[in-house]
Amino acid sequence: MVDNAIGGIGIAPKARGRVSQVKWNSTEGILDAIFVAIHNMEFGEILLIEAQIQAHTATSGMRYCPVEVHDRYFDALRLASTLGITVVEAAGNGASDLDTQSAPTVSRSGMS
Repeated sequence: MVDNAIGGIGIAPKARGRVSQVKWNSTEGILDAIFVAIHNMEFGEILLIEAQIQAHTATSGMRYCPVEVHDRYFDALRLASTLGITVVEAAGNGASDLDTQSAPTVSRSGMS
């Protein structure tokens, strides 16, 4: 909500949104989009990752998981955090129990 001069201004009336495009059917597309976003962001901004990948979980077989279960994505998101960017990923993730997640095998075609 923008400041309407009547009293309603919302939670973040001066927030600006940007989009980093992902090439579907390409796991590299997600990683590229993360790096493009990081390059264009500043300390204190929020990076929302609305993507998941298929990974083999220890207890549930192949499941959709947040991208951070793969080392390359985890390292990129850790870089963002180190730079003061808050990273938020979607919850749910195919009912995967991330407490049991270890060393995933990623399907290159497993994009959502």
